[in-house]
Amino acid sequence: MKFKKIVSGMLACALVAASLFTTSAASAKAAQAGALQEDAVYADPFAEIPDNFNPTVGDNMALKPGETASVKKNEVPQSVKDAVKLTYESLDTDIVTVDANGNVTAKGKLGYALVVTSLSALSDGYTQEYYTLVKVDMDLSGVRATAKATSLAKGKATTINLSIPGGIKDPATTYRATGAVSVDKSGKITAKSAGVGKVSVKVSAGGKSIVRKITVKVGEITGTSKVKAGKSITLSVKGLSGKAKWSLDSKGKKLAKITSGGKLTGRKAGKVTVTAKVGGVTMTKKITISKK
Repeated sequence: MKFKKIVSGMLACALVAASLFTTSAASAKAAQAGALQEDAVYADPFAEIPDNFNPTVGDNMALKPGETASVKKNEVPQSVKDAVKLTYESLDTDIVTVDANGNVTAKGKLGYALVVTSLSALSDGYTQEYYTLVKVDMDLSGVRATAKATSLAKGKATTINLSIPGGIKDPATTYRATGAVSVDKSGKITAKSAGVGKVSVKVSAGGKSIVRKITVKVGEITGTSKVKAGKSITLSVKGLSGKAKWSLDSKGKKLAKITSGGKLTGRKAGKVTVTAKVGGVTMTKKITISKK
């Protein structure tokens, strides 16, 4: 029995020793693995990134207010993707903002803003920065404004045809008239008197404005509107250039006659309508013929 106890004691010591050896070996192996892992973590990821690598679209970007575009272009090499981190920052958020994915959005303010793309190593925080200068501008040069008719008879109206490129968002339009025409809020031009009228069309968008001008000539038959039977008056056209073609309405032909030069002679008492055409403009005037 004593022999068995001694053997059992020796066996126990051997098992403890073996256990200690195993634990020590495992610890050494774990420490070695940890050291290898630590070396792997602290390896320089930038050593595997080409010198000419640029994760952004480039040094410059142009946007219109409200537009969004990504500043990110090139992916980080797969071999170091888990060892680095990309972050983005706008240095002027009144002009542009940028989200965590590199999407840049132009705000309402025009100007320039710098977007900084940072590529950082997770091991030691070393950071490489890339800069993109974003210009936010509104190009209104493509705006066009024309009148459906550029010559009118007094009292007649025309409309403005406004062409705005699709890239211009939510434009505001205002009108101002001077001279022989007036204009309302909808852009309807009305001829007031013989002469030349000008309309300014102002289009505003994205904090920027552009003005387009329209010129309208207004024609009018001038001369007295009364004549006695047997007497003559001479009518003329003011405001338009070119020879006028004169005529009378069907009823007026029985009451008066008119020459190619606009001389009207009354025959019988009554009211007639005189028409003068110059180019594509037709003007009318009512004449009262009284008894002799």
